[in-house]
Amino acid sequence: FNSSSLLFLRAAARDPKVRAIKCVLYRGGSDSPLVASLIRAAKSGKEVSVLVELKASFDEVQNSTYARQLQDAGCNVSYGLVGLKTRSKIM
Repeated sequence: FNSSSLLFLRAAARDPKVRAIKCVLYRGGSDSPLVASLIRAAKSGKEVSVLVELKASFDEVQNSTYARQLQDAGCNVSYGLVGLKTRSKIM
């Protein structure tokens, strides 16, 4: 992840030609570099949309904190459906 997806997202957050980033956050973990890159992208004027799964095993509290941070940074945040878990490998 650190050598592929994260590098891709970091590059997109810095690239002036990228206008929007959309992704799913399932298990953010603590001190997520992914979330930091999304916040950086939003603060630089990119449209950032994130679906945050609040029912992610062992990451419920952290993901709700990330959702708040992402919203405060200007990201469009939506949540998974009640009773279902949303996962994705697409960015």
